[in-house]
Amino acid sequence: MSLRTITRRVATNRVLDGVDSDASEEWIVNIAELGYLLVGAPDVEDWRRFAEKILGTMAIDGEQGALYLKIDPRAFRIAVLPGHDNGLLASGWLVNSPVDFTDARNELVEAGVAVTDGDADGARLRQVQAYFSFRDPEGHLHEIAWGQLAISSHLFRPSA
Repeated sequence: MSLRTITRRVATNRVLDGVDSDASEEWIVNIAELGYLLVGAPDVEDWRRFAEKILGTMAIDGEQGALYLKIDPRAFRIAVLPGHDNGLLASGWLVNSPVDFTDARNELVEAGVAVTDGDADGARLRQVQAYFSFRDPEGHLHEIAWGQLAISSHLFRPSA
């Protein structure tokens, strides 16, 4: 399911709840890519072993105790966050510019979707310039971000 579909469903559910009758008419969110996943784990060391030995990814110690799994030139694609139950915490969708970021946020707010703006610590953890989050009708957390850092001090090398 694409984010465009998710956001349309969020807007449609808000319409059905009587929030905004025009919310699903023209729904444009310029998502460029799925940038990252935030995954919870009680013990990131289990993930480190899995990532390096099974998946063949680089496992790098990240911000706030996170474990970054690196598969390409980006700083990371999966961040494993300690102290959580195992599972997906959030999907991070990237837009190409601050304008697309603001437009996406405005579209959601105008459709009656509750958004939560990210803070500087969260942006550092995600290695982005800015982000905000919202929940889809099933309760899954999604984040829209821009300015993901592509340069890392760690060159990607698959683990063997």
